[in-house]
Amino acid sequence: MSSKIDFSPIYHLSKIGNMIIESHEVLKKLAADGGYLKNNEEDSDLIGYIFQSNMVLWSVSFMDEWNKYFNDGRIPGFRVNELKACLKPVTKELAKWREMNKFRNEVIAHNFRQNGQSIFLKENRLKYAAPADYFEVAHLIALIKFLTVTIESYYAAQLEHFKAENITEEKPHRPENKYSPEHYSSLQKQVMEKLKEKGFIRS
Repeated sequence: MSSKIDFSPIYHLSKIGNMIIESHEVLKKLAADGGYLKNNEEDSDLIGYIFQSNMVLWSVSFMDEWNKYFNDGRIPGFRVNELKACLKPVTKELAKWREMNKFRNEVIAHNFRQNGQSIFLKENRLKYAAPADYFEVAHLIALIKFLTVTIESYYAAQLEHFKAENITEEKPHRPENKYSPEHYSSLQKQVMEKLKEKGFIRS
C-alpha cells in the first residue's frame, strides 16, 4: 500500500460522521424515560436548539469534506468517485436542504443577523431550507450515518493504515479548573467600582 496516497479524507469523514452519530446517541439517552429531558422539560427547547445547531454545523463540515477532498484526485486508484456515484441517492436527499450552509453562516456561526437585522424579531424571523425539528435532524443524522458506515466498510483497510501511521491514541486530557469563585468575585468588584465611578450606580 503506497504511503504517498493521502487517506486523511477517509479518516476525517469517519471522525466527523462518528461525532454526529455519537451525539445522537447521547441525546436519545437524555430524552429516554427517566432521562434528563423527561425530568427537566423546561430545558428541552434549549438543548434541542443546541443539538440542532451542532448537527447542522457538523453535517455541513462533513459534506464540505465529502465534496472537496474525498475524490479520486486525492485518493487515486481506489474508485472513490464510483462509490460516491453509487451513494448519489443519499447525497441528493441531503441536498434537498439547500440552505444548510446559509443557516450555518447566518445563524450558527455568526451573530444571528441577516443584512444587519436581528432574526429574533418577529418581523425578521426567517425560514431556511434546513433541518428544523427533531425528526428532520434525525433524518439528517441517518443520512450522514449511512455515508459514514459505507466508507468505513469499503475503506476499512485504508482507514486502519492511516490511523496506524498517523494517530496516537491518548487518554482524554482533564484540565483543572483555574477559575475559582474568588476570581469571579474580583472581576465583579472591579466592574462595580467602575459603574459607581461613572455614575451608573449611586452609592
